[in-house]
Amino acid sequence: MLPKIIFASLFWVMLSLTACQTTQKIYVVRHAEKDVAFQGNDRMRPLNTQGHQRASALYHRLAKAGIQKIFVTEYLRVQQTADSLRIKNQIDTLWYSAKDVVLSDNLEKVGAQNKTVLIVGHSNTVPDIIRKFGVNFETKILPDTEYDNLYIISRKKGKVLKFEASKY
Repeated sequence: MLPKIIFASLFWVMLSLTACQTTQKIYVVRHAEKDVAFQGNDRMRPLNTQGHQRASALYHRLAKAGIQKIFVTEYLRVQQTADSLRIKNQIDTLWYSAKDVVLSDNLEKVGAQNKTVLIVGHSNTVPDIIRKFGVNFETKILPDTEYDNLYIISRKKGKVLKFEASKY
């Protein structure tokens, strides 16, 4: 009996250590192309046709990335950018204010500190979001013409291990 208890105890210790050593991946993108002809409340501005195609490309790029939580702002275009991934993979989606880019502090509050997450933001918030996670990111605002940037932050215990910038 004692060997079984010792084995079970060692198993739980090893499992706990493995969980503590988990590398977190944070994917950050700007929303896809918006409908500039839309007249109405800017928060309700949808994606245009090209934006929906880009959102589909994002889905195909991240469908097997193991995303566990998605963070979107109150803007429709941001939500639509992540909708395919959210719906098809049945991923919890949490809202954050476009004015609140301190998501790095909020991940722990919502139980996402060690989860693989997607954060969809705006041209003027994505750089701040990236910096808040500890990345030395010099860009202040993303160019209005760039919608296909994918930023990947790999962290362990809150420390940045790797930062990648790519296209999707």
